[in-house]
Amino acid sequence: MEAIASLSHFNSEASVNALLASTEMPIDDYIDYALKESFKQLKPVWMEMFKRDNKFLADEPEKAKRLLQPLMSQEDLDGPAFVEDDPEWPIYSFKALSQEDYNALSAATAVTNLRKSLIQFEKNSKVEAGNISRSGSKSEAMFIYLAAIPGKMLFDKNTFTIPAGKSISLVFENRDQMSHNVVIIRPGSIDKVGKAADEMASLKDGYERNFVPVIDEVLIATPLVAAGKTFQLDFKAPDAPGKYPFICSFPGHWRMMQGVIDVIKEDVGQ
Repeated sequence: MEAIASLSHFNSEASVNALLASTEMPIDDYIDYALKESFKQLKPVWMEMFKRDNKFLADEPEKAKRLLQPLMSQEDLDGPAFVEDDPEWPIYSFKALSQEDYNALSAATAVTNLRKSLIQFEKNSKVEAGNISRSGSKSEAMFIYLAAIPGKMLFDKNTFTIPAGKSISLVFENRDQMSHNVVIIRPGSIDKVGKAADEMASLKDGYERNFVPVIDEVLIATPLVAAGKTFQLDFKAPDAPGKYPFICSFPGHWRMMQGVIDVIKEDVGQ
C-alpha cells in the first residue's frame, strides 16, 4: 500500500502505468483506497495520456473504470460530515470530472465506453429494483432497503419496523468507496459484537471472514459488499419481539454505522 501511495508523488506516465498494473493483483480495502487516491492525484497525467492516444485503455475497460470512476461523482468526492465542518475543507478535496474534461476526452474510446456502460447500469438497476419489489408478493417476503451514504460512514436509515416471524429480504446498496456489511445482532449486544469485530482486524483472514465474529450474539449478516455493489440478504425475522441492532462490523465502522430493527407482533404495511 505504501508503494502505491508513493507513486502519487511522481507525476509521470510511468507512475500511472505502474498503478494500472497493480490493479491486476489481489486488492483489499486499503489498497483499493490508496489506488483511488493516487489516480485522483495523477489526473493531469492520465488526462494527457488519453488526449495523446485515444485508444489508451480501449481494450481494458476494467482498468479504465479503476482510473476514471474515482473522479466521476462529486457526491462521492464531498468530504465526510466531520470534515465539512471545517470551512477550509474544500481546499483539500477533489473536483469531479467536469463537462469541459469530458469534452477534452471525447475522442478517447475508453472514456466514452465507460460513460455509456454506467448509464446503462443505472437503467438496469432501476429495472431490477422494480422487479425485486414485485417479486416480494410471490414469495410473501417483506422487502426493506438500506444503503451506505458516500463518505459519511453512515447508513441512510437507522430504523426499520418488521413483524415477528416474517420472511424478510434486505437489499443493501453500498454507495460508499469502502466495503461495508450489515450484521443483525441480539438486543443490547452492540459493544460486544463491535469489539469482537475490531479484534478481527489483527487476524490474517479477518477480511475473508467479513469481520463477522462467530459468537451467539450475531444472528445473520451479509458478506462485505464492495463499493458500488448491492447484496440481497434473505432471512426470517426473529419470533421474539424486540429491538435488534444492525451494524457494519468492519473494524471501527460499527461505532457510527448502526441502527435498530424493531420487531413487533402485529403485521405492518410494507
